[in-house]
Amino acid sequence: MNKESLVTTAQWWEKVSNNDALMVDWLQKQYHGEITAAQRIRELLDRFQLDGIEAKLITMIAEDEENHAEWVKGLLTSRGITAEVLTEKQERYWETVQPDQAKTFEEICAIGHLAETMRLDRIRLLASDDRFSDIAEVFQRILPDEIFHAKAFKSLTTPDHIEQARFKHEEGKRQLGLES
Repeated sequence: MNKESLVTTAQWWEKVSNNDALMVDWLQKQYHGEITAAQRIRELLDRFQLDGIEAKLITMIAEDEENHAEWVKGLLTSRGITAEVLTEKQERYWETVQPDQAKTFEEICAIGHLAETMRLDRIRLLASDDRFSDIAEVFQRILPDEIFHAKAFKSLTTPDHIEQARFKHEEGKRQLGLES
């Protein structure tokens, strides 16, 4: 993706919020993202044989993502759209930040922290847009959870792991078409 085609969150929302087809497409991708995030996060429990506080935090985050999926499903249903996991969706960000599965738990949590932090800008914008009160209400409910997720993932990693993950994270943002 070239630099000229990168957009800010506000530019992205301006385009999506003024086009019904783009709005539905985004909501469908949002639902897909919440469902697959919950699955990806739950897999950490077995993959790393987590227990104690790590297992508790990871379980809480996965449950929150499942709740978010239900709330987004409601947005789709109210628009007459069936909520489903997409079978042909390219995972541009995740394919960039996690090209191999040989990562440690701390490395994955660093990526999780950066991903959740990245989403906060968009969530805050969506939660504040009174043109779409149903979307704003859902994202007002999602916002505190995502703030918690960013902090929780940060507590499960180290500053060094976060800095090591930052380059791939920035590349993942570019793959999504977002400015750094």
